[in-house]
Amino acid sequence: MSIEQTIAAATKTVGSQKALAQLLGIPETHLSGFKKGRPCSYQKHAQIAAAAGMHEEARHILIQGIADSLRDDVEHEAQAKVGLLAMLNAFPLTQKTSPESQMKVKTQSKKVNKAWLNDHVNDTYVKLATKEGFRARAAYKLKEIDEQFGLIRPGQLVVDLGCTPGAWSQYLRRKMSPTGAASGTLNGCIIGLDLLAMEPIDSVLFLQGDFRDGAVLRQLEAAMQGRQADCVVSDMAPNLSGNSATDAARIEHLVELAVDFACQHMKPEGALVVKLFHGAAYDPLVRLFRNTFRAVKAVKPKASRDKSAETFLVGIGLKALS
Repeated sequence: MSIEQTIAAATKTVGSQKALAQLLGIPETHLSGFKKGRPCSYQKHAQIAAAAGMHEEARHILIQGIADSLRDDVEHEAQAKVGLLAMLNAFPLTQKTSPESQMKVKTQSKKVNKAWLNDHVNDTYVKLATKEGFRARAAYKLKEIDEQFGLIRPGQLVVDLGCTPGAWSQYLRRKMSPTGAASGTLNGCIIGLDLLAMEPIDSVLFLQGDFRDGAVLRQLEAAMQGRQADCVVSDMAPNLSGNSATDAARIEHLVELAVDFACQHMKPEGALVVKLFHGAAYDPLVRLFRNTFRAVKAVKPKASRDKSAETFLVGIGLKALS
């Protein structure tokens, strides 16, 4: 299956090319670049699909198409491999391969596709993000948290952990601009870090790497140039396995890393915002926050979908180390 055939199949799955573009969170015209196999388009669109929360059947088709393209597109084989790995890491392929199971999945998911796509396309925050130029509706989650607690101000140093696709960094960039603009003068410093690549954002310093890697952490420390952060925001989330004990441990580990980073690299009066999920890891992480910060608040922004188990913890003011 060529990339063009892959796009055609995915388009058929969701109803139209416009719907597919909206599902991916990209302009419809960008699909033509994907079809032509332009350099890095495999990686870029796989990452955008992951960020957009692409429906299972549509992403299955894209995954299979990218995998098949490795045999057909020698020129861009390296980019295709990177894109395939990016999507597989974000969405492990679990569909069965028997014809019977494929037919069953296809039959059931047609109804789910329409309902999910209708909800997504008509979502207030998706429309608002498109209108205001944000890469994802997640920008409004941070916006609501910031407006509630007054965390972000011009002149600050803010570290954005797990920043891809960049919606939080976009919000930070506008909030710290004298005019609220998406480009131009920036009053402050924003450093973003993520395992996946991110399209550049004006005046935002981006570092690509695994936050758990000591070498990557040292790069981040070097970028801070000996300064302490005023605020650390973390939208990091692990790839969930479906095993509750394993997933709880992964979530807990990432939040613990963010807390440890804040303790070591944030001003005493600074604030940390992290994403976590209700489950086995929730109560231990709330206790960790209460032991670390003077003020702790759990927040479920309106921009967070009602069906999502995600919530956010805000910790303000580090407690003195004993």
